[in-house]
Order: sequence, then structure tokens, then C-alpha cells
Amino acid sequence: MFCSHEGKRLIEHLKEVYQINQDKIDEEFKPCFKIISYCHDFGKFTSYFQMYLNTKKRGKFTDHGFLSALFAAFCSLKVLGRIVSYP
Repeated sequence: MFCSHEGKRLIEHLKEVYQINQDKIDEEFKPCFKIISYCHDFGKFTSYFQMYLNTKKRGKFTDHGFLSALFAAFCSLKVLGRIVSYP
């Protein structure tokens, strides 16, 4: 089981982030928001981050933000045909 936080399933966390905020997003931005919501913690799927949750010991590859951002960019290209950017 992959966790986002101690005792919290990662997939449930990602669903909650999307569901809790989706009614606050304008319709035109919903595709972007869906990608952001479901990709923002993708890097937590690594064994490095999962080990960190269990041991609380940071390592060279513990951080998840950069990998999550790369995955979000990849998904944006696949789904939207472009990387989401704002002025």
C-alpha cells in the first residue's frame, strides 16, 4: 500500500484533493486542475518516499516535488497537447 502521509492511502489523498476543491474551479480550468490534483504527489509513489514515511530518515531521493512536477508536465502534454502555464 502506498501512503501520502502516515496511515493515509496515497490514492485516497489524491482523490480528496480533487473532490474537495473541484467546485471552486471555473469550468475552463477543470482539465488543468484535474491534472494538477492527481499529479501533485506522484513522487510519493517511489520506494524512497515510502521508506521515509516509515523511518522518518531523509535520503538523497526522498523529496517528491520535482518528480511530481515532471509527471504533471508529461500528463499535460498527453492530455492537453501542451504544458499548462500561466502568465
